[in-house]
Amino acid sequence: MTTFPTTPLTRLHHPTAVHTISFTSTGQYLLTGSQDGKLRLYNTLRQSLIQTLPTHNSAILTVSISPSNTLLLSAGTDKALQLTDVATASPLRRILAHPGTINSTLFCGEAASLAASGSQDGTAKFWDLKSHDTRPVASLADAKDGVTSLAAAQREVLVGSLDGRVRIYDLRGGRCVIDTVDPAGGVMCVSLDESGGRYLVSCLGGGVRVMSRGTGGCERFFGGGGYTNEKYRVRSTFGMQDQVVIAGAEDGEVFVWDVVTGEGRGRVRHTEEGKGRESVVADVKWCEEGKIWASAGGDGCVVLWE
Repeated sequence: MTTFPTTPLTRLHHPTAVHTISFTSTGQYLLTGSQDGKLRLYNTLRQSLIQTLPTHNSAILTVSISPSNTLLLSAGTDKALQLTDVATASPLRRILAHPGTINSTLFCGEAASLAASGSQDGTAKFWDLKSHDTRPVASLADAKDGVTSLAAAQREVLVGSLDGRVRIYDLRGGRCVIDTVDPAGGVMCVSLDESGGRYLVSCLGGGVRVMSRGTGGCERFFGGGGYTNEKYRVRSTFGMQDQVVIAGAEDGEVFVWDVVTGEGRGRVRHTEEGKGRESVVADVKWCEEGKIWASAGGDGCVVLWE
């Protein structure tokens, strides 16, 4: 069995809390979004800051990198969706997309020609990146509470909401399948495995679940053993070719479980316990190409692990 990497490679310090992180496809670069409204681009090989982009007026809660590694999507509490050119660090488009905070973004559609945004206002909207029209090409308003997370698989988009449901939309056929995951807790994060056949869901107060995209059934539940997620959004992800689940927690720890057996594969401390929101590990990301992963938290620190 391959050992999960738990050695801290470096700590990237920020002046404010870091809410979101994203690797480029090769893992050579890491993008961070923080409370101060700035995006920061790091070289993971040199563990050095390359550039700081003052893209938003307030906290950045979500950032996505296009499959070609040429474009960035970012959004947050200023309710604006911004598209940025990676090579020039120049803003290409800025759309006042929602009346509420934007919690999630992603590239989708053929050749990543669409941008998607999910908001606290309960809608998920889609924007044509080839057009200069500031109106969405589609708006999904089925959620009964805020939209917290988006994920894309082929022609489908998964929309996670605080109403405890994941809605799977067929963008071409117009169909919607609803998976009721945890009505009591609310969905905080949705992420897909490499095959797209399963998805991972983190629920407030309700642990982490591996769900079948085909049947909507829960294949595996992770929680307990000291894992905490009661108040704040913490994200989770698959790692090591979908062999493990990695999840941040509110007490400064990151938990790792084996997908097949459900047993713990690792448990590392990102930051000190007992500091309230500063202890929250808000985001975790795995990079298959680089065989590294990162955790980000309310302490303003991003840790690279190997």
